[in-house]
Amino acid sequence: GGSPSARDRETASRMGYRAVMSLMEGRGNRVVVTQDGSITDMDMEEALQMVKPFPMERYQILGSLSITQS
Repeated sequence: GGSPSARDRETASRMGYRAVMSLMEGRGNRVVVTQDGSITDMDMEEALQMVKPFPMERYQILGSLSITQS
């Protein structure tokens, strides 16, 4: 949550641009992704097959920070 930063807005604009360009190139069934620091698109089925590990340590840290004391 929270308001988008300038970086968030720029990334969203660049991803939207990539989506439109992909459609204009006649390529459908794509998802726009950030990969190795670049914005690109890839086949949706390929993207759905990808396995990305869940960063449990980050989740635990965020959980600890969100605990409120009475």
